[in-house]
Amino acid sequence: MKCQVKPQKRIRSKYECKLGFSAEVVTTEPEIVKELILQIVDEEDTTPVHSLEIKGTSIFFNSDGYGCFGLESENYNDSLLFQKLFQRYTGALICFESVRPCQQQGYLFSSTWVKPEGEVHWNEDESDEDDMNEEAQNYYNYSRVLWLEGDVSEFPYERDFNAADIWYITFDSLENNKEVMPNLYAAYLNAKADGFDDWPISWNDKEKVISYEIAQQIGEMYSDNQDAVLEDCLEKIYKWNSYPIDIDGYDEFELPKNFPTLLILQ
Repeated sequence: MKCQVKPQKRIRSKYECKLGFSAEVVTTEPEIVKELILQIVDEEDTTPVHSLEIKGTSIFFNSDGYGCFGLESENYNDSLLFQKLFQRYTGALICFESVRPCQQQGYLFSSTWVKPEGEVHWNEDESDEDDMNEEAQNYYNYSRVLWLEGDVSEFPYERDFNAADIWYITFDSLENNKEVMPNLYAAYLNAKADGFDDWPISWNDKEKVISYEIAQQIGEMYSDNQDAVLEDCLEKIYKWNSYPIDIDGYDEFELPKNFPTLLILQ
């Protein structure tokens, strides 16, 4: 989805700096996989792992703000942890990460990796990425970027992801979520009452919507606390980014019967 918006200087909310690199690995052997993760991090040049803990059949950890685990273009090291884990572990796995960059990049992203039991078949023919044979691999990986503002087509990083979106919220959706987004809702009502009508138009359904840029504008003009208005937006954006929208995309890869899923989906 794309949103037609007017360029505006982005005001960075302090809320945006909260640590947001988190990952979950699902396995039927959490203790074994946990030790393997620690071994890989110790032996390979991967993004570091912090706050490692097991909850049921899931292993949770984060990078403490230093890179990511499943996307090459955003990784600060030579190796991807998810990829190395797929290479060393023959059991089935689901790996998911939700990333909130803390350096004013202006976007969030997530990546999902899934493998069945057995060894992974890597597609090593990268002579022409557009003609790569997807059948050469028996695992699944998918990445998505969520921009806060602008035009998706203008960003060079779009090609590094399977999907790219710009965040916005419709008037109806805001009405239905007014209790969890009270500051944005109050600014929106004040703006409408004052005759404000500079709302962007959504690309897919041609509706008037509230973009992150417009939230900045009405937060400044029609609220006593612009940061609180933007925090409402960012909280919804973070929740959206932390949900694996592609969860049904790997049905073609047969996982063991009754294999557990991500805790966020339970």
